[in-house]
Amino acid sequence: MAAVIGVPTTIDLGNFATGEVPDQLIYGFNDYLDQPIDLDGAAVAFNILDCATGMQAAGAGTVDVFDGPNGQIRYTWVAADFDTPGMFRAQFVATKGGNTYKSDVIRFYVYPAVDYVAP
Repeated sequence: MAAVIGVPTTIDLGNFATGEVPDQLIYGFNDYLDQPIDLDGAAVAFNILDCATGMQAAGAGTVDVFDGPNGQIRYTWVAADFDTPGMFRAQFVATKGGNTYKSDVIRFYVYPAVDYVAP
């Protein structure tokens, strides 16, 4: 039987209230030998898919190469990423030298915040 290589996994980030801003998300790309892929000079993106509507867009925050030689890229969330309740999937994309790399699927759920205003 042949080995299956590169089967994506789903990374579940959990649940977030609308308007919440979690810590930065750092993802590392490795090759099939589990060695880092050098991403110095790579073009990077972070795409978010709304599972209910099928609409896909770039994240509202910033994405950059965090540690290129070690294959790490980073996304800095903003409140606008969490302004609509629902289930979302996201994926990092890095392009360098004619190669395109896509991360595992990242899943998160946004629920309506319970905002209490004191009388």
